[in-house]
Amino acid sequence: MSNHTTLSQFIALDAKQRQAIPPVDYSMIADEITALKRQIECYSTALHDTLHARFGDMVQQARREKGADTGSLSFWLDGCKLAHELPKRVEWNEDGLRAVAKMLRDQGEPVDDYISVRLGVDERKWNAWPETIKEFFRAHRTVKTGKPVYKVEV
Repeated sequence: MSNHTTLSQFIALDAKQRQAIPPVDYSMIADEITALKRQIECYSTALHDTLHARFGDMVQQARREKGADTGSLSFWLDGCKLAHELPKRVEWNEDGLRAVAKMLRDQGEPVDDYISVRLGVDERKWNAWPETIKEFFRAHRTVKTGKPVYKVEV
């Protein structure tokens, strides 16, 4: 029998009590959460695959009739509303865009009205630069942080 705090016990504790459990228990709770996430991912995948197998052809037909390859659509089936979302992910060929930009520039068109450029600096390159070069860029660099992650290893 184990004297370690389980996830269900942990959830039932208040914040003060949670902070008082031994660090090894945090590691075991994290392992339990990881296992649950894997299990949920399996359930989610099974449900998605089942929905796609059952309704995929119907959704494709509805999309053809609507003339929409992407976006939202919904319809009623056996008293249930079936909603389907297919996000649009557009990718542009940069070499092609450069050629179009040159053509537009040559014709006197305002390229900035049609094509946007996002400038950035690769962080690995930044770290390798000499300080004298970094000084030119430093005022234009903002470092933001993400959500902190804690790991307790045993």
